[in-house]
Amino acid sequence: MKPFRSSLLPLVVFSAVTTASAIAEANQNQITVTLEAELPGYPRDISDGNYVVGFSNGDWDWEGAPELSRAGFRWSQEGAEANVEWLTAPNLTQSELYAVNDNGDAVGTACFTHSGCQAVFWKADGEIVKLNQEVDREIAKFIAENQLGSNPSNFPYDVNVHGEVFGFTNFFTHNGARGILAWTWSNNEGLTILPGGGGESQGFERVSAGNINGIAVGGAYDEFIPDGEFASYWDTANTHHKLDVPQALYPYGSVAMSVNNSGDIVGVDASLYTRPWTINLNDPSSFTQLTESPYGATSIDSITEGGMILGSARQVMSGYYFDRPQIWDTEGNLYDINEYYQADSHNIGGSTNIGLNDHRLLVAPKQEIGGSSYIGAAVFRIHGI
Repeated sequence: MKPFRSSLLPLVVFSAVTTASAIAEANQNQITVTLEAELPGYPRDISDGNYVVGFSNGDWDWEGAPELSRAGFRWSQEGAEANVEWLTAPNLTQSELYAVNDNGDAVGTACFTHSGCQAVFWKADGEIVKLNQEVDREIAKFIAENQLGSNPSNFPYDVNVHGEVFGFTNFFTHNGARGILAWTWSNNEGLTILPGGGGESQGFERVSAGNINGIAVGGAYDEFIPDGEFASYWDTANTHHKLDVPQALYPYGSVAMSVNNSGDIVGVDASLYTRPWTINLNDPSSFTQLTESPYGATSIDSITEGGMILGSARQVMSGYYFDRPQIWDTEGNLYDINEYYQADSHNIGGSTNIGLNDHRLLVAPKQEIGGSSYIGAAVFRIHGI
């Protein structure tokens, strides 16, 4: 796999008034997008194993969906046959899945009548591993013993093929502000609270994603930055490192959003979650700001193993927002996906309910034309990149 490097990026910067057609002319590869399959709910992630996970909240009907306020699902397809599984268990009141690995193992949260909400590991074979003892209670104990605050909510946000989980915890500090912890969990190593810049947790470190090598990326506290956060990664020894994102370009902080197995990292400004950038952790000089979409404020979702980057641009319409999926190829060319997709009833939506894999499969909600409502979700195939 060829790492994503700044030397591959064209020296082209599109201004805010650049037209969509100008982007299309600048990109030599013309692409098309087709709808491959309908999904039962909002997607959160798609793996290179072509597994999709997400949740349904009853916004649209799907035969066999459990009658819960929020229900986690796993979707896969072999040939023409799609397989939909729902996370179900006795006394389950709601669930949501955030990530899935190439094997089909998924992670998320589930709430039960008598034991409350907790992190869960949903194996590909259907077994639900409740992490209440290993994760939820240990984190609550850590917060209490270090007098950091109270009321933690845990989010297992990524999982690699070895079953290592990467997550973060929101809690309230004693002065009512929001605190956050970064952590990893595996069956062999148990729970690890990741340290901040001072060698121990400061109560403001978060993990966005991890890779097959166990490297985690996210952000950590810095008292010299107004908003207090800088893009970070934790190596295989769980040692904290600050990424070389220029503070002069990001005076209000930065946060890493995704990492692939080659160490290619993508991130954004920590204040508005826009102004995307990329860097390789093995090459600090590779820092590059990505071309932003002319449609509006541009955010980042993830980077694939092959180096394609997925994000969204928020277009301000008359009375509503249209979050448009954006893809940067390995040469830095920017594609607005809706420019290559035609349907009578809907556009392809964006924001956080999207995902992309190296098979050129994009998962995203369907947004009504002329409005902000989602009218379903689907797997789309991108041809031509």
